[in-house]
Amino acid sequence: MRPFRFRLARLLRLKLAEKRQRAIALGRAQHDLDSCEAALAAAQQQRDGIVTAYARLADAPSRPADWTIAQNALIASQRRINERRTTVQQAEAKVEEARLLLVEQAREVEVYQRLRRKEWEEYSRDVQRAEQKEIDALAGDRFAQRSADHAA
Repeated sequence: MRPFRFRLARLLRLKLAEKRQRAIALGRAQHDLDSCEAALAAAQQQRDGIVTAYARLADAPSRPADWTIAQNALIASQRRINERRTTVQQAEAKVEEARLLLVEQAREVEVYQRLRRKEWEEYSRDVQRAEQKEIDALAGDRFAQRSADHAA
């Protein structure tokens, strides 16, 4: 009997490669998200430092220019934080998109793997039937041979 051959093996290999690529893309998107979150945390820490410096100005004698500088620094810091939050949200959206693509690709791969299993099961049944036919034919030949030997 012919050896087992999955008709869609090439397509399955392509789908598995696409799944690996999408998993890599998800990893990269997650890495980018982690970087954005770290940048946001750093910007928030910087703002906290400015707020602490701003509070010290209230305790010590200072000039109006110092207050203006601190206020401008605080405004700029808050702007950076808002920008970082926006990039974090965009990175989160990219991670979610990559995750959905990976899930979709995993479903496609599962469909092809189920088809492969089904074809393998059919092939196995065909092989078993062929073997059973050979065994039955051999048993029938032996019976006929023994019957002929007894008759003679």
